[in-house]
Amino acid sequence: MLKETLKWRAAHKPEEIRWGEVAHEAQTGKVYRSNYFDKHGRTVLVMRPSCQIVLKVAKAFLEPKTSNNVKFV
Repeated sequence: MLKETLKWRAAHKPEEIRWGEVAHEAQTGKVYRSNYFDKHGRTVLVMRPSCQIVLKVAKAFLEPKTSNNVKFV
């Protein structure tokens, strides 16, 4: 699984994704970019509560270790 993850990251380079590339996803109003960053300097995306139902369903399909990495505040 780790090898597959590393291959995916090498191919898709998620660390290089910038807000301008995904901003169109925010037009629904379900997610927005905050004006602050986490302790590692990464942009924080905020999802509105109406998305929680979707996230609960999606989380059910994740591996437990992956699911534990998703944080809600």
